[in-house]
Amino acid sequence: MYLPEDVLRAKHGTTTRQEILIYSSGRLITDSVRNGAIIRLRRGIYGLPDLPEANSVALQTSGVLSHDDAARYWKFEVASLPEAVHVTVPANSNAKPRPGIRLHRRSLHGEAMLSLVPGLRVTTPLRTVLDCASTMSFPDGLAVADSALRSGWVRQRDLQTGAHAFSGYGASNVRRVAKHANRHAANALESALRAICIENRLGDFVPQVQVKDGHVNYRLDLADQERMIDLESDGYAYHSHRKALHDDHTRDCELIRRGWVVLRFSWEHVMLQPRWVAAVIRETLQRRRVRPGRKKR
Repeated sequence: MYLPEDVLRAKHGTTTRQEILIYSSGRLITDSVRNGAIIRLRRGIYGLPDLPEANSVALQTSGVLSHDDAARYWKFEVASLPEAVHVTVPANSNAKPRPGIRLHRRSLHGEAMLSLVPGLRVTTPLRTVLDCASTMSFPDGLAVADSALRSGWVRQRDLQTGAHAFSGYGASNVRRVAKHANRHAANALESALRAICIENRLGDFVPQVQVKDGHVNYRLDLADQERMIDLESDGYAYHSHRKALHDDHTRDCELIRRGWVVLRFSWEHVMLQPRWVAAVIRETLQRRRVRPGRKKR
């Protein structure tokens, strides 16, 4: 059973009562509406409360856009929606936290931030990744780091150096994210799925592995090549077209006939049922034996 607000964050902010009830309950929906955690937009449709406008908060507090909000500014992908607006203010600031606003107190030097317009500043891409890794869950932090590397705004070498020098709250999380960040990851959902594998020490799954065999030429989201297991992360948009669904069914059949095991996980699986996802992968690994001499494909 999940809180309705967690379901809505996984659904990118809005969904139907029927969808929420798959993972939650009517009583929890009522409680969340009553305490303001979610709002009823219209009959049968619910959403998250609007957060304060991040730029305004930064200007009002003389702070710096940081964490999730800086990630969105740099167009880094995030796996789930934030619970608050994040702004970093000087350690001696008298700014007061308010509902929907999370203040981070830290001294930022000039090289850690950029000016957007007079009075409005944002943390640099590298600093943004480090901040996100220090406060977010591992799947969310890894998604931001993967996206930053993929975009080219952050280089792997700089991320490693920055993580090594990072001190204070969340330093161990920062170094963990930096260790596993990979520019080849295709999207945030794939990153979150890989994070589940890493956290649970499941197999050796590599992002975007190419399989070429005769007329078959596929790129797998996450593959353990020795055990020939393919993990696919399916977001909302792609399978909205019948042809996309047909193409994926064909692809799965072609991989299976070549000895691969294909496991497909939805956004709801990855974001709301990570323990179940881990259990499915673990049991599949246990049943899959690596035969001596098997060639990687």
